[in-house]
Amino acid sequence: MPARRILPLLLLTVAAPPASAIHAIVLQAAEIEAPDWRVQKVDARLTLSRGARGQLTAERISRVADDQRVEALSIACSTVVVSEPHFACRNGQMQARLSGLGLLKLRGNAVFRSDKGAFVFDGGRFELAGSTVTVSARGDARSWSLSGAGDWTLPALRRFAAPWLTLPESFSLDGSVSGHFAARGRFADRARTAAARLTTELRVDGLDLSNEDGTIATEKVEASASITAELGAGAMPIEIHLSGPAGQALAGPVLLDLRANPLSLTARGHWHGPRLEIDDLRVASPGLMQAHGNVTADLGNAPGIAQAHIVIDSLEFPAAYTSFLQLALAATDFGTMRSSGQATGAFTIANGAFTRVDARVVDLGLDDTRGRFHLRNLDSELHWQAAVVDPVAPSWLQWNSWGAYGLSGGATRLDFETRGAGFALTKPARLPIFDGALAMHTLAVRRLGRSDAELDFESTIEPISMPQLSRAFGWPELAGQLAGRIPAMSYRNKVLTVGGDLVAQVFGGQIVGSNFRLQDPLGPWPRLAANVRAHNLDLELVTRAFPIGTITGRLEGHLLGLELFAWSPVAFDALLRTPEGDRSPHRISARAVGNLSNIGGGGGRVMQALQSGMLQFFDEYRYDELGIRCRLHDDVCLMGGIEPARDGYYIVKGRGLPRIDIIGNVGRVNWRQLVSQVVAAMRAEGVSVH
Repeated sequence: MPARRILPLLLLTVAAPPASAIHAIVLQAAEIEAPDWRVQKVDARLTLSRGARGQLTAERISRVADDQRVEALSIACSTVVVSEPHFACRNGQMQARLSGLGLLKLRGNAVFRSDKGAFVFDGGRFELAGSTVTVSARGDARSWSLSGAGDWTLPALRRFAAPWLTLPESFSLDGSVSGHFAARGRFADRARTAAARLTTELRVDGLDLSNEDGTIATEKVEASASITAELGAGAMPIEIHLSGPAGQALAGPVLLDLRANPLSLTARGHWHGPRLEIDDLRVASPGLMQAHGNVTADLGNAPGIAQAHIVIDSLEFPAAYTSFLQLALAATDFGTMRSSGQATGAFTIANGAFTRVDARVVDLGLDDTRGRFHLRNLDSELHWQAAVVDPVAPSWLQWNSWGAYGLSGGATRLDFETRGAGFALTKPARLPIFDGALAMHTLAVRRLGRSDAELDFESTIEPISMPQLSRAFGWPELAGQLAGRIPAMSYRNKVLTVGGDLVAQVFGGQIVGSNFRLQDPLGPWPRLAANVRAHNLDLELVTRAFPIGTITGRLEGHLLGLELFAWSPVAFDALLRTPEGDRSPHRISARAVGNLSNIGGGGGRVMQALQSGMLQFFDEYRYDELGIRCRLHDDVCLMGGIEPARDGYYIVKGRGLPRIDIIGNVGRVNWRQLVSQVVAAMRAEGVSVH
């Protein structure tokens, strides 16, 4: 039966004055049709004897446009008031099964005034997620309002929401939430379409949330939120206010202490279908951050950020370091920093990826609490964009002083460009180190973070005091200065090569490295190959740095075919010897004689000779030449000297009277054993060896 025929009959039946011969009015319909709804198997009864009572049942109410439906609807009024124009249902009970919500039971009182077209529903109560929700409603022919309130435990809400919103099983959840909502709107007429405004207030207390691996967690978080939405045709205006005054929240490397830096967020925008457009987003956290911007998010099958532009009005240290950096750096040497300074900036996101970043840092200071690193008065401008072909503004970075792992230096400025996964200096830069500097002529990185990353680097080392470097690295104190050139260094296909020779001026002579090749330097098993040659070193400076005894003269040598695997030597051909034609004074102390003889295996006999006869009265001796050789292969060092001797090989060939020769008689030495012997001898002389 069409609705336009059945509804007048219902009204006439309800409005009819009771007569003594009428005990009940019953109306049944197999189907009632409306433009948008269809009601099936309707049974309406009004019992007039012994007080009016009413009951209405319907098998199904379904909306034509979609799959929304109500099944097994039952409404019962213990007292029905029929007094035109006043109609009421007191102590009413409704029960129905709603699609998606399951069984719903509602109690309350309803009043209808037919002369004004007004209705009131109050005292409403129903059970939802293990808690009682109170509701009330009122309206007339033009408008309506609805309000309600309730409070729940979060575990109960989690179980209730499981059909639509599932939290992974690895997450634990505890706490409580309370809230109320209010909605008001108008009905459609010839002049206006239907519209509604919904306001919801929520408060969360004691929110404890964590996943199994601990990368997402909250502890005793208190938060409140208010949501206002305009319901109508087209885009739905929405406004969100969120505040978090207490507790801690962790998401990956980000840790927010809401008691120290309370968080507030305001978002205004529109919700249109599966897309949420926030036109005005504002975030404030006193002492930490102020930001604003806009965001467009897709909430459909593949949720994500379609577009965003965020401006960081202020980012304050030390709170920024504690909140955004400390956890990410916890396993590094930068995990315990004191910091100060400020930053501002902006970034743009498109289709879930960063496309542009602009930042400004002012007077940033960093100090490692364990004294390993510091940076003073850092200022910077950074401009980065994802597109590698578009022009990008220049970036720069400068600071007044720095220190790291015993090294230190003064003011530095870097001018560079960065786009995509690339970085390149636009001007030469000078990094002061003690009394010298590293002068960088070229530094460029491409495809950073990828397996096919590339690097180009070229620089000059301006003379740096070797004693200062030695103290910084914990070495024995080396004399002289470190100076030289680092020619065209490049990184291609996981291989770092040097296009020329590395030259260093040390010990009054020169050390030259060539044919450098480092495979997989960032991997677990790096492999280094190189050749190293030493020219005209001052032996007195060398032996002063390694106090094994004093030797004067000059020294040359080589380390050819050097191979390191995982930074441990596996092969080389090493030689140290007196240069041909060296006319400098050649003298060697008794202490040095004893230490050198231990390497060749004749230490006991030499020491016995030094402590007896005429030799015991001499502290030093003259020598003609000296030299020692080691060819490493299969963890065995094949030993040799400057020339063969009757019982082995000469390490030191004496000259004049009293004459002393050091002859090695061990041809094969286990490499690890040899290193242990040298280290033990140096430690016995009070040398710190790391």
